[in-house]
Amino acid sequence: MGKSNRIKANKAAQTLATPKARKTKKGLPTWAGTLIVVAVLVALVLIVTLSALNSRGTFSRMRVIAKSDNYEVTIPMMSYMVYTEYQNLVSTYENFSSQIGTQLSIPGGDNGSALNTSLALRAQNYSVTADAEGNEVVVTWFDHFVELAKKDVEEILACCEVANYYNIELEEEDYVEIDATIEALEAYASTAGYTTSGYIQAMYGKGVMEKDVRAMMELNVLASKYNKIRSQELLDAVGDDRVSDHYLANKSTYDVYMDYATYTFTATFTPSTKTGNDATTENEKNAAEYTALQEKYAAYVERLNACVTKETFNTELDLILQELFFEEEVASKKKSLNKDTLTEDEEQECRNKAQERRLEALEDAIVTNGAIADITASKVSTWIKDTADPRKAGDNKTFNEIYDVYGVEIKDGYTLDNTKSYAKATSTYSVYLTLSGLHRNESVVRSVGHVLFKTDTFKNLTDTSKLSGATKLLAERVLKRGAKLSATEMANELITLMKEEGKLVEKTVDGKNVFVISESDFNAYGLLYTEDSNVFYNDVTVGQMVESFEDWLFDADRVEGEVSIPGVESTYGIHVMTYCGDEKPAWSYSIRNELAEDDHEAWLNEAKALFGTTFTDKDSYWNRISG
Repeated sequence: MGKSNRIKANKAAQTLATPKARKTKKGLPTWAGTLIVVAVLVALVLIVTLSALNSRGTFSRMRVIAKSDNYEVTIPMMSYMVYTEYQNLVSTYENFSSQIGTQLSIPGGDNGSALNTSLALRAQNYSVTADAEGNEVVVTWFDHFVELAKKDVEEILACCEVANYYNIELEEEDYVEIDATIEALEAYASTAGYTTSGYIQAMYGKGVMEKDVRAMMELNVLASKYNKIRSQELLDAVGDDRVSDHYLANKSTYDVYMDYATYTFTATFTPSTKTGNDATTENEKNAAEYTALQEKYAAYVERLNACVTKETFNTELDLILQELFFEEEVASKKKSLNKDTLTEDEEQECRNKAQERRLEALEDAIVTNGAIADITASKVSTWIKDTADPRKAGDNKTFNEIYDVYGVEIKDGYTLDNTKSYAKATSTYSVYLTLSGLHRNESVVRSVGHVLFKTDTFKNLTDTSKLSGATKLLAERVLKRGAKLSATEMANELITLMKEEGKLVEKTVDGKNVFVISESDFNAYGLLYTEDSNVFYNDVTVGQMVESFEDWLFDADRVEGEVSIPGVESTYGIHVMTYCGDEKPAWSYSIRNELAEDDHEAWLNEAKALFGTTFTDKDSYWNRISG
């Protein structure tokens, strides 16, 4: 180690904390925690771009474009980074576009053009601005991606230098991860009709080879390895006193939650699609029913608006819904059967359906730790956020939007104009009762493990020919006991296997009989069987997962290590779940992570300053990157 390196290492020993091996948490920069790969790339979207990239540029392989004391990045390695930035952005927009069913353009900066994947990056302006002297400053899309790549490279090399100081090296499992990523590239190449080398050059620039991709991945994995350790260390170092002090100094930022009760009644008028007198008759009938509903719902919200406690609100709403839902179910049943009266059995069926709806509606009417940002109705939001007259428990208000059968909102001074044509109209009658003032998020975050058996995987399967490994063996057990293959049966069989192998043990906790398992044992099963990319999800917040998943996880009676028996059904399939018992208040968890992320940013800036990365200023080097 040279003298300058020893000086930096000595300073590092004073300023950079000694790492400890811990589980990854928050606070990572964008490049850390995953390999920078094209695994999420929608390849077909970039066909035109691939040919454009493949048609330009050659590299001088040994020329270094960025370096720190012990590490360097060559021109082809930098090209890989530049076009990874490009592909990640395109992929993100393509994935989101497919989700919403609308093709989104990728906007540029000030006075810039949207990204066109069929054009060279140097031929498109990301932004056009003026400097202090009024001179035009043009930044191309290529320049933009280069700056993003340089930022990542600087952070990666700084973390590699710190890792080197602490003698942290890549291990066998790290190389296995890199090999798997290269294999994924080979698979994408085959799918797109390319050789691996041709695909890599098409994606990352002419002259980029597999060894360049691998070399950059090795730096990235090493940097991520230390960065994760440091991030967890910084998170662990954030004490309770600091969290509390930060909250008290920023109460207005975190006191944005409220407990409240609310319900909305909706009346709808739909004009007749008939013609002539038939249309007139039907419109008059529907208009009368619409007006009657308006009057009924207006009376309902006034009854609810007289309530000032959760108990009285809940009781009054219960009475209203018992009446309303039964009437609606009876009317619906009569219409479907085309009859004026129902039998006792038919009425009981209506009563049962009304009961199910009523219980669900009553549960939804009470909102605990509701984020006021989620209340999109402007009038409601303004009332709740009123700083001149802050909301307190027991405040209530109605918010009614009423429209006539001509689609015109009824306001003060309204006069009916029956010369207008009937139009579809919807009137809403809402009431809000605050059960608390604004406060911090008092809900909890919890950690959970799960093994997912997807519904689609086992749908219509009659044998195990399409399965492999441990999953195939488990499926054979299902068939052997005479059951049909399904996600439910696979989950049941896994639970049976856990019991047979002595990993799932019954115990009694506070009078409740549960089956529990250790995290390590559950993880072993998860790695064998789950169809999700994760066995464990740490620090899950309410609203993050699907409803049935959360209903089980956030049940107040959960026991640490408890396993869901039977499995939990969701839109994805059947989950065999375990509660990890790692519970934290949501507000403190949020602040702790924010502070740790601030500390991480400060540490990373210090590391970058200490182990500086030098980039060449030779235009000829940068021009060798395809663009």
